[in-house]
Amino acid sequence: MKKKHIFILVVSILSSCYRNPVITIQSKGLQDVQGGFNDLVFLTKREGYLFGYKSGDPRWGAGGDLVRIDTPIIFRTVDGGMTWKGSSAGNEIIKNISVSDGEIYGEISSLDTTKPSIIYKLNRSTSHWDEYSTVYSPIRNFKIFNNGFGIVCVNRNNDLLSTNDKGKNWFKLPGKTRVDQIIVRGNWLLYTGSFITDEAPFSSLFGKYNLETKQFNISYFPKDFRAYFIDEYNQEYFFLGVQQKTVKLYKLSHDGKLTLIHQIFTGTKIFPKKLNVFGKDISILIGEQESLYTTNHLYYSTDKGNHWDKQVLRNPTYSDPICFLNDLHKQSTLTWIYCGAGELQVIGKLQ
Repeated sequence: MKKKHIFILVVSILSSCYRNPVITIQSKGLQDVQGGFNDLVFLTKREGYLFGYKSGDPRWGAGGDLVRIDTPIIFRTVDGGMTWKGSSAGNEIIKNISVSDGEIYGEISSLDTTKPSIIYKLNRSTSHWDEYSTVYSPIRNFKIFNNGFGIVCVNRNNDLLSTNDKGKNWFKLPGKTRVDQIIVRGNWLLYTGSFITDEAPFSSLFGKYNLETKQFNISYFPKDFRAYFIDEYNQEYFFLGVQQKTVKLYKLSHDGKLTLIHQIFTGTKIFPKKLNVFGKDISILIGEQESLYTTNHLYYSTDKGNHWDKQVLRNPTYSDPICFLNDLHKQSTLTWIYCGAGELQVIGKLQ
């Protein structure tokens, strides 16, 4: 009996070694917000931003329909999420929030396919958006690189577009794909998507394009795996997607070997939402659709995927938006989650 107790104690100690500390912050300034938040960004352990909207009063529209006009808002914290100060953010809600070199960008795309998209840069001193660049067609996603001079984006025709002069001159990258996600690492554009061919219809692919040398390479995943998210660390590539109704995480090593490092049985109503890889830390956010709402599940590993734990979320049906802050000095990741009602859940070592 004593040996059994010792074994259980050892297992408990080993398990706790891989768990991240968790704290809950009762934030001031967010409790009375009548609306919602779409994006959360922390640039440092103290400076963070919540992007969302304030709900307007319902009114009758010109066509006899009941409509509600929401007002975009930005909340800023400089004390790690303890207190927040809000301000209005123009007339249209900024989407596709992106961070590059410590600056925050977003875009507005018109439903009219003949009108351009406008990319904005957040003025952090005033919490207002300044126009940054114009893309000649509506876009679905974009990334900023090269200290703000370079932009790469995907338009609604699935064309990959790039510029090195803030949008004065655009050029189309080779290939025609359905792109799911794009990231930029150094001079490399990395993306996941699907490419329709006679031999492999709707095959999921991994694309690499050197924005300097124009070197271009495409490799295919197993036919039944759809990679929705990509991340890179130390020239190893990680892909989060779905294979036969199961959420799976693959790693592509330096030697070109594709290895399954984690899988979560899901069914048809669960889907991947976010992936972050940094140092030994890997974080996966999964959504589970349940009638009118989504339940969120956060899985993480602190040892490169050898051991996994499921993080208990304070409010799983509201735990989104979520953001990851990679600490270069500690080579670890901090996770901030907005839980609703002015509460933030912080996972990782703040000190």
